[in-house]
Amino acid sequence: QIDVRNPLDDVQLNFFAEGSSQLIQNFLERDLEFKSRTEFYNGSGTLTLRLRERPAFQTPTPVVNVDPNGFWGETTSGFQSNTQLVYGTDYFLQIDSDDGSSKTGLLIRRGDWWPKTFSRQRGLLAPYVTPGYGSVKVTYSAGYTIDTLPSAIRAACDLCVARLRYLFP
Repeated sequence: QIDVRNPLDDVQLNFFAEGSSQLIQNFLERDLEFKSRTEFYNGSGTLTLRLRERPAFQTPTPVVNVDPNGFWGETTSGFQSNTQLVYGTDYFLQIDSDDGSSKTGLLIRRGDWWPKTFSRQRGLLAPYVTPGYGSVKVTYSAGYTIDTLPSAIRAACDLCVARLRYLFP
């Protein structure tokens, strides 16, 4: 029922498609677009660190810096070049897909733990664990292209566009 000679329908459908895709990303609490990302994490004190966006890709190689006093890169001395870990030696990305990506988005530390900060307080005999406060900086590529977007997400977006077009003819 869409007239191919009327460009106003294209403008309206593109508007609905943008709104629907943003609605779905907000609902999922994820950014689905494939791009390079730089994120900061608190040290977990475990062997694994789950990346926020998935699927994560091994190419280009994820870059990880660990600095207990990193504070999300806000300090002048945080995350200098000597804080960078070596991929394959110090950590690796768990690959669990045929295309070489990681659906789980797990960075696994080899032979060590993702750091947690210890503090001492006057009057206490032993140190205690405090949050790492942005002590791990990860730069990686993650997300979907138009061709790799799961069909369920495409269908949800199409249904939203169809419903909006029905509500606002």
